[in-house]
Amino acid sequence: MTNRSIRKTMLFYLEDAYVEEFYRMDAVPRSHSTSQRFILSPRRRVALIALSLSLCLLLTVIPVMHRLDYHPFLASCSGSIGEIVLGDYYYFVPHRGVYCYDPESNASRLVLHTYWADEYVVHSGGVFYERGLSAYWCDSNGERQRVYTANPLETTHIALNTMTTGEVAITCYNKHNQTLYQVILHGMRGVIQGKTEEQSYKEIKLSEACHSIGERRGIVLVQTDARNNWLLDIHENGASLLPDGATVSKYRVLQAGWSLWFTIYYEDQTHDGFADYLVLDANGDTRIVTLPDQPYVGGDAAYLFYPTYDNGVGCVEIATGESWVLTSEGDTTNVYDIATDGTYLYASAPWSEQQSAWRIERDHTGKPVGITLLNPNLSGK
Repeated sequence: MTNRSIRKTMLFYLEDAYVEEFYRMDAVPRSHSTSQRFILSPRRRVALIALSLSLCLLLTVIPVMHRLDYHPFLASCSGSIGEIVLGDYYYFVPHRGVYCYDPESNASRLVLHTYWADEYVVHSGGVFYERGLSAYWCDSNGERQRVYTANPLETTHIALNTMTTGEVAITCYNKHNQTLYQVILHGMRGVIQGKTEEQSYKEIKLSEACHSIGERRGIVLVQTDARNNWLLDIHENGASLLPDGATVSKYRVLQAGWSLWFTIYYEDQTHDGFADYLVLDANGDTRIVTLPDQPYVGGDAAYLFYPTYDNGVGCVEIATGESWVLTSEGDTTNVYDIATDGTYLYASAPWSEQQSAWRIERDHTGKPVGITLLNPNLSGK
């Protein structure tokens, strides 16, 4: 709910609860003259002052509460999974802001207060965040600077996302015309690299189309059907990497270690519990791997990990396709959404504001066998 709609709602309740009562108090009969009817009694003056003060207070407090994630007429905020950048875990704590957790020291620090940001993304060069129609960059020292502001006559809202190419994209939407354009930022400095032409919602965005891993920078998702912008062909240097009749989804792209994973879909596909994945390695290798169809979230060259959505974490060996559930040393009640780099693992759940940090345990062969709880509540609540 926007600040404007909140104020309208509050005014509605004020009118019902107070304004009508104000006009009933000490009412002057209609037979009196106009001048007499507008003379306020002491009681009515006190009521008017109280009403004015209440209204001023509400119009001042409600926007501040909104900036701090307190919404009187909406459900309370819950936790959401963060992301791992250069070994540190960045996550959002409702009513507080963006925090960075160092698993080596088991300590967190506030990076960006929630008052300043509507949404955010994390890059190795800092935190990018939006507020209204403006995008900002916050460096590792907490210094903030505005990097772009969209034209309010052409833009209804904006969104940020990081790209596998290393850049950050600001998408500027016009919901009335169903059009958008993107501003591409340098991920390390927040400098504008370029701006795309205006396009339809039905066309794939530049930030979704362009990918890279290592020195492989010519990877592009290509739209083959004007009515479908999510099942696409994938090209490298102009040549398709897929077998005939196959596509990949722009929504199921995973970077695990030094590889990009794309889930493959076939025209006559029947679901048998397994899926094919197009794997692009940084060393130039391209392969198709068949594994159990799971929502993989990260891993390394040998193993991938996924949430079981039953208070557990699953693991699959890429070479064999064998999968198993990791044992746990600690309470897994809120292990639902997870993020992992293969060494540490972080978990949250939509019904809780708490987030937890874990270490992945391996046997003498390097096989992941369990997780050990390091910090049960990163939010401190």
